[in-house]
Amino acid sequence: MRPGDPAGRITQQGRRQIRIASGFYYSSRLAWLYMTGEWPKDQIDHINRIKDDDRWENLREATQSQNSFNRSWCEESGDWRGIRTNGNKFVASIGSRYLGNFATLGEAQTARDEALKEMGGEFAVIPLRRDSA
Repeated sequence: MRPGDPAGRITQQGRRQIRIASGFYYSSRLAWLYMTGEWPKDQIDHINRIKDDDRWENLREATQSQNSFNRSWCEESGDWRGIRTNGNKFVASIGSRYLGNFATLGEAQTARDEALKEMGGEFAVIPLRRDSA
């Protein structure tokens, strides 16, 4: 390691850890401690969802629930998280919250997106939409 290189290591989950004495600490939590003088009460959320981007303007305190809303809602497989098919209908839900049956994918997406905004507030990430057939 050379002077100026980032400290620590990147974990398999993409988060930076720094070893201090005999323990490992997430760099985002250390940044919070450095900037505020206090350990975070719960979790630290990366606003831009880049797990090792620990710039102060990219960090905010969050609960587990809030942090879970700041994630990508489009699966790599192309399936839309929170929407499934049931016959010729689209069923939207978030967690255990049932949002309804819809005739089109677009209607189900709209219901899901509105519920995400309501439930997640500033932490909600609204998925990018694909063209629906």
